[in-house]
Amino acid sequence: MIRIILTIFLFHLLNITILSWPDEIEEIPIKNAVGKHKFTADVSKAVAVERAKEKAKLDAMNKAGTGEDIIASETLISNESSKGKYKDFFSSFIKSHQRGGLKNLNFSKPKYHFVDEEKSFEEVTIELECIVLKYKTSPDPVFTASIGRLKSSYRDGDTFEFNINLTQRAYLWAFLINGSRGYRLFPNEYEKSNILKAGDEYSFPMDKKLKYTLELNKADKVEGHLLVLVFLKNDKVKFNLSQNNISPLSILEWYSLIPPDQKLIEYREFQVIE
Repeated sequence: MIRIILTIFLFHLLNITILSWPDEIEEIPIKNAVGKHKFTADVSKAVAVERAKEKAKLDAMNKAGTGEDIIASETLISNESSKGKYKDFFSSFIKSHQRGGLKNLNFSKPKYHFVDEEKSFEEVTIELECIVLKYKTSPDPVFTASIGRLKSSYRDGDTFEFNINLTQRAYLWAFLINGSRGYRLFPNEYEKSNILKAGDEYSFPMDKKLKYTLELNKADKVEGHLLVLVFLKNDKVKFNLSQNNISPLSILEWYSLIPPDQKLIEYREFQVIE
């Protein structure tokens, strides 16, 4: 397992506080969304429940009229990550949230029943009550970012650095994802969140006293990672520091709550080898 070691501090878990954009998002209460998933004995009930939840979320968004797929499954994230398909997963998730997001999810207790006389197929049903956020805006086509100094491969112990140049002023939240674990890279305890001006080039780490050092788990010879850069036009989104690591899903679900014209996400894959 790779860890990102900053010279003088540790990473922390994100607790997210979202301030709403009332003029850009319509909130639609949904009470009767349903997700069903059929499965056999070789599939665990936990996996089946996650897939049913995914379908319930899709049903909620369809009922609200967003008309887009939603991908929000811990199981899917783990499977994609284990195959090294970080970039494909993020791309599919972002495309699926061009018109809406979800918040205040309340799932019912799963209900199970067999669907055939031989009892070889079981079906789980999940009901969902939530609020669908329907966007009133579209992505800003002139809000772009150039990312530099990144390599496709690093050695164990290498220093991790990158440059950013934006076409519009924005705030940055940077994350590193490895498998089912994510880390917040920036801002941190020693590098505060500041507005990045359009046209200026910024180097990270911004504090030259710090180093981002890549450390490979000695049991592994190579590990794939994803750098996720989220740019926001304002600072309405607040993060509270807590524990050591975060779920990649929480980054994606947070991202889906922000109007399309207020955000930009860039992601780059790389690997660390012996």
